[in-house]
Amino acid sequence: MTLLRLSARWTSGGWAAVGTKVTWAAEPEQAERLVEQADQVRFPRESFQVDVIITSTAPDKEPERRKYRILSRGN
Repeated sequence: MTLLRLSARWTSGGWAAVGTKVTWAAEPEQAERLVEQADQVRFPRESFQVDVIITSTAPDKEPERRKYRILSRGN
């Protein structure tokens, strides 16, 4: 069974509807497959690297840039 759950979130342009797809398992085997798929996303088998740059800004200040490298070893 799949349900679309809607909620509202405040954004800089006002309120925005946000949809979330929620899936329930009808059978134990289906539930096990859902958990396995979630684990593949949460605990990837392959190692990976992500480079992130965050720029902080404030009125009357120069932008502050920070660089991060995130490394993950596969499970």
